[in-house]
Amino acid sequence: IKRHWSGKYELGSPENPDPVNITVVIHTELKRRHISVRVHPMLFMPAHVISPIYRRIWGIFRTGQIESLGLNWSPQHPGAIIMPPYGQASLIENVAAHEMGHILGIGDAYGAIYRFYCAAPGTQAYMMHSNRQVQPEEIRMMLLAHTSGRMQFFPKTWDTRRFMHGLRQEAKRMEQRIRQLLRRKR
Repeated sequence: IKRHWSGKYELGSPENPDPVNITVVIHTELKRRHISVRVHPMLFMPAHVISPIYRRIWGIFRTGQIESLGLNWSPQHPGAIIMPPYGQASLIENVAAHEMGHILGIGDAYGAIYRFYCAAPGTQAYMMHSNRQVQPEEIRMMLLAHTSGRMQFFPKTWDTRRFMHGLRQEAKRMEQRIRQLLRRKR
């Protein structure tokens, strides 16, 4: 997380025309509520950030975003990271850095069901799209989330053909996963 989110970012705003240096520091003393990271196998869900049960669902009313169904984000209640037990260190690092983006108040940019299977345009190299590299726009979104107290989301588009194709692909993946699980039990 330190390696992926620390860096020099050209934010290009009138308030900050110079590059901004960001250094991630992990504090061990309890000044704020800690961020919980839980590792356990998951049948169908990928890694994600989730709010405690008493905060879930309410996020959708606050933001109007389907993406907020399980995460009712605020700076005081950023959620907990849930990760499956990945075997590769590089995969753990990249996924943890992506999930940290949610903890910081940024939504996904890739084509998930709650984005109607349409990725945000121009975000292929973004951390919140492909777990690659944090981009200045993601830093802007994080700063806005913390100054406004509201999670920031990439714009969504609707394409009926793409949505139906995505649903079919998702159903095939789920069917394959169920068959794998049934084979293991035999």
